[in-house]
Amino acid sequence: VFPTIPPRVDYELTELGHELLVPVGALGEWARKNTNRVREARAKFDSQQA
Repeated sequence: VFPTIPPRVDYELTELGHELLVPVGALGEWARKNTNRVREARAKFDSQQA
């Protein structure tokens, strides 16, 4: 915390957190690429439950 008005805090990832950047980024990319397929599968499932 810095003694400023308004107060300011700087955050940074630990070394362990940095190790997650690549796998979490890959998961995000997969989600972006497959958004439509997931929505279609969800809609299909929902229609079968009705």
